[in-house]
Amino acid sequence: MKNKGIKVSLIIVLVITISVSAIYSLLNQQHKNINSNKQSSNGTENKIEDNLSSLLKNTDKRSENLVKYDKYQIDKDIKEYANPNNIELYKVLYDSIDELKDEVDVSNFTIDDNELKNLTKAIWYRVNYELFYIKNFQLSNDKKKFKITYTYDKSKIKEMKKNFNEKIDYILNEIIKPDFSELEKELAIYRYITKNVSYNYDNNGGSIDEVNAYSAIVKGKAICLGYTNAMKYLLNKAGIECHTVDSDEIAHIWNMVKIEGVYYQLDATWEADSNKGTQLRYFNFTDEDRRQNSPYKVWFGGNRNYKRITMPTCNNDKFKFVRDMNYYCVTDGWFYYGNLKDNNKIYKVKTDGTNNQKICDDSIKNIEIKEEWIYYSNLSDEGRLYKIKKDGMARQVVDDEVSIN
Repeated sequence: MKNKGIKVSLIIVLVITISVSAIYSLLNQQHKNINSNKQSSNGTENKIEDNLSSLLKNTDKRSENLVKYDKYQIDKDIKEYANPNNIELYKVLYDSIDELKDEVDVSNFTIDDNELKNLTKAIWYRVNYELFYIKNFQLSNDKKKFKITYTYDKSKIKEMKKNFNEKIDYILNEIIKPDFSELEKELAIYRYITKNVSYNYDNNGGSIDEVNAYSAIVKGKAICLGYTNAMKYLLNKAGIECHTVDSDEIAHIWNMVKIEGVYYQLDATWEADSNKGTQLRYFNFTDEDRRQNSPYKVWFGGNRNYKRITMPTCNNDKFKFVRDMNYYCVTDGWFYYGNLKDNNKIYKVKTDGTNNQKICDDSIKNIEIKEEWIYYSNLSDEGRLYKIKKDGMARQVVDDEVSIN
């Protein structure tokens, strides 16, 4: 049939677009329902005030990402249903989209219907991450060129890409330090996302922007898909294995991460929404934790519409001890935190859970580390900004103004 190739392309794009919109609306509504039943914290916490942030601003600039990232690699989570045979063709199309071309010559490639399906799904998967601006791409009737259209005008896309890449560079090259362990990288990314991204309740299912990593990382607004995609993209770029996890029971998506050879579940959406990233209630938890503390009993990787993958078992409760933390920082193999079991007084504990000890009797709200100093809002003194050395010595007022509302 003369128009067979273009019809297949149009059908695939239409199905994928409808599926994304439907999933978005379902996830957004289900999150609202779940949120009313989740264990609530004492309320969303304020961010650290500007005077504290300015004291702690990191001026160490680096231009190189910490880990080489293969942008052409086909994610193993989608290889069962989106694995083009001709990786060179995939690279040509990927690069053409990245360069915002309107057309790309593929006359040197042979593209059958099966290859077109795999190619289309593989490219559309990247819309969740760095190719967030694609509207459509179609193969011509003679199969010699792809025509590409975009969601925004090109000048806006260039600015969006610039903002996205700058944020990624900041997270990977400033928040994460070159000598960080896998755990420290994971914690830095998790803390950044849960503290800086808010769940978007205002869209009423009318937009799909909040499902991609761009919305979470640049706009600071997302639904669970956006949180999950941002976590996966950043962790993968930092050299850490990370997957997305889905469930049919009540629509929700979260992550599974491999840290130092062990798999854990990770839910940045629920962390951010319940306590604005001040705690670690949904960090590196087990399958049993998920089943006991949520409606989810069964989950899968891959894609609900194409190929579902059985995920590894998460049964290591090594990080159970972090559930007692409220406001935390990690540096040099130690957590510094407010202890929920002791009126938010300052404690420290090694990242393996050993050597837990009290540093100070001040009750805190917000905490940051700068070199040898712990900075915190002291609730024992009306929230004024204090600092104390990591060994508990030299406690002093930094700013006599009240630093929290």
